[in-house]
Amino acid sequence: MKRGNSPETTARKKMRMLEALKNQLGIVSAAVKIVGISGRTHYNWLNNDPKYKQEVLDLENHTYDFVENALLQRIKAGDTKAITFYLEKKLHNNPRYLDRRFIKTEVSLREDSAKKMEEIYYEITNSDDDSEGDSDSDAEEEEC
Repeated sequence: MKRGNSPETTARKKMRMLEALKNQLGIVSAAVKIVGISGRTHYNWLNNDPKYKQEVLDLENHTYDFVENALLQRIKAGDTKAITFYLEKKLHNNPRYLDRRFIKTEVSLREDSAKKMEEIYYEITNSDDDSEGDSDSDAEEEEC
């Protein structure tokens, strides 16, 4: 016979889990150890209790805000790594901030492709001339 918790006990554990998730910045493995439940229990609650799920999602937003604030403080302090991280992650789709190395590589590849196409075209056009020349020289040899 499976031993279950009373609804009051489950509700208290859910509240403790939400608090632990908040304190552990959303890291489930750390939070379940603090509360003394399994990860499976947390994910069962997440899948079967819409209110719990919404509160977990709200906590994720809280965590994102916390981390973004910490990053902002590092940027304001002049931390070059934080500034670089922000630009790479936040502005990676903005054409104004494209990595110049990427642009140079793309141009280089285009130039290489154009050269290769010219070489192939030259080979094709010259091989037609050579084959015609060979047939003429063969005809001349037969006449002799």
